[in-house]
Amino acid sequence: EIGDRLAHHFARGARASKAVAYLVRVADRAARTYAHVEAAAVLREALRQGEQLPEAEREGQLTAVSLRLAHSLYFLGQFPEALALLLRRREQRRERVHLHYDDGSTVTLEQGSPEGERLLALARGAL
Repeated sequence: EIGDRLAHHFARGARASKAVAYLVRVADRAARTYAHVEAAAVLREALRQGEQLPEAEREGQLTAVSLRLAHSLYFLGQFPEALALLLRRREQRRERVHLHYDDGSTVTLEQGSPEGERLLALARGAL
């Protein structure tokens, strides 16, 4: 199938965004025909490729792929692995705050970062 070849082509060519998109399409097609072993293998590759995505799209894509993988793992009876995957994804996901200033500059802070915690404490003190 052309989707398979495109997915692997983009994965080898370090084009993570396209690789993830095509890998998900291949996995979805496999899952629709109950080929969950194949779907799970392809989605694991999509997760690996997803780590290379630009920050702006990484979190959403990794979450979406993780949910698809958990779905296939469910049908394979691999409940502990599905649960571990979802719990790991929840832990990896970090809330981000984008601060936009009048001068046009932007600062991105992650929950749990020293800068984020310092600003949160300052904001609480101002209330």
